[in-house]
Amino acid sequence: MTNNRDERRYRKWESDHEKRGTSELIPAATVVIMRDSESAIELLMLRKNSKVAFGGMWVFPGGKIENKESKEKAAIREVMEETGLSIDPYYLGQVSHQYSHFKVCISLFLANIEDDSCLETKQKYQWVTRKRINDFPLPKANYKMLEILDKLE
Repeated sequence: MTNNRDERRYRKWESDHEKRGTSELIPAATVVIMRDSESAIELLMLRKNSKVAFGGMWVFPGGKIENKESKEKAAIREVMEETGLSIDPYYLGQVSHQYSHFKVCISLFLANIEDDSCLETKQKYQWVTRKRINDFPLPKANYKMLEILDKLE
């Protein structure tokens, strides 16, 4: 005997899949930039423009990996484009997340900077401690990144 509820769920999934199609996996590179302050280690957060994806949310610097670009080169390029900072990133791992209309596979990096005087960005930014990050609106994939960071402590 077929379960009617499961059958209805499958038909809904099939209908939604036909409408939306298959979403491609978007490869991205994200960098958690750290600095030592007098009181604690701080992380650089950028506020996304309200007219783009995740508008108004706070994120770590990063973005899509271009064709034939390595993860590390993408991380370096994105940080330079978004902040003007030159970094030497350390690879931490991968984070995948399925949003409603797309899926991202994020290569997560860590970079420590001594001098942030070269920081130039058109976005609003803030240096925050790990404890304060939860006070900011974040995209869901960022919570998975924070889990990786928390394991480092």
